[in-house]
Amino acid sequence: HEVQGTVECEKPLAAPGQAGDCVWYRFTIVEEYQERTHHPRRGSQTRDVSETVLDRQEAVPFLLKDESGSIRVDPEGAHLDGKLVRGSAEDTTGNMVLPEMTLGGSRRLKGRRREIRLIPVGGPGYVLGRCVERDGVLVLARDELEAKPFVVSCRSERELLAGHELGLKAKLLLAVGGAVLGAASLLAAWGG
Repeated sequence: HEVQGTVECEKPLAAPGQAGDCVWYRFTIVEEYQERTHHPRRGSQTRDVSETVLDRQEAVPFLLKDESGSIRVDPEGAHLDGKLVRGSAEDTTGNMVLPEMTLGGSRRLKGRRREIRLIPVGGPGYVLGRCVERDGVLVLARDELEAKPFVVSCRSERELLAGHELGLKAKLLLAVGGAVLGAASLLAAWGG
């Protein structure tokens, strides 16, 4: 099932860095290094290396509301896609940084990138998932039995398909194609 609407939540998360109330956030810090290695036969080589030093995310169940009503969404196991609300890069190349010694070489910190992505409360929401019954209530959630895509985003289906996420794009196209084929099969069965 595909549902678009407004994200609502009684007990939202507070995103890091005062980025606002949300139902999901992901906070990452990536350090970028210049690594120099020395090989007896090949001599010295330098390469750029990135290392994720922090990758923290959290999500809570929420409601997705449209003109026909609202439905509960359990984001566990979903491909979560939020908007970038805060990103920064810190250049440390001009700072006095002592190189970190590694086996057969050295490593120098060039900079850090910080990103906060979130799905904000009160903003638009898009969910592609399975409608399941839990304690007598319909919930959009990951299908435990089938390997169908489960996507929760603050972007529309069109924006997701236009994006650069090729793996997600293929899953969405397969899911939409499967829904169309399923509907065509039902119509054919009724008609004939």
